[in-house]
Amino acid sequence: MAMPAAATANARARALAEGGGGGSGGAHPRVLLPTMDAAVYVNAKQYNAILRRRKARAKEAAKAAERSTAREVSGRGVAKYASRSAHAKNRVRGKDGKYLTRAELLAGLGGPEAKARAEAREVEIAERAAKKKAREEKRELKAREKAALRASKVASAAASASAAASASAAPAPAPAPVPTTTTVAV
Repeated sequence: MAMPAAATANARARALAEGGGGGSGGAHPRVLLPTMDAAVYVNAKQYNAILRRRKARAKEAAKAAERSTAREVSGRGVAKYASRSAHAKNRVRGKDGKYLTRAELLAGLGGPEAKARAEAREVEIAERAAKKKAREEKRELKAREKAALRASKVASAAASASAAASASAAPAPAPAPVPTTTTVAV
């Protein structure tokens, strides 16, 4: 008489749990894994790793559920980057909700406090530009001085070399006359 498929699967699982079957010769006994569904037997060496992964998945699922409830309560999502969100909250917006430009802030569209902050910012930007220009001029002046010093060193070296060459150079002796020979044919 043939056994139902479920019964044979259960018998196979019991045999594996007892350490038999599977061709392993009982080298790695099977351990019962706690599940809500049916009994699942796993390799004993894998048991702790499986439990650790399940715990990590459950923790991640709890965090995801917490985030979704926070979104539902506030009506908006949680900011991905907190510093960027804080900066956006501090920026002045116009009547339509758009950020105001510097020109609009200086014109007073954001209110007197925003106008004062924009004017202070303009002064700060101008000071920074003046400092940058002064640094560049100083750098340029140093470079010109360095180039002039280098040119004067080269000129003095060339002058001293030419003076030394002219002082040590005595008049060159005249070349010796070449004797001329005449041949007489006999």
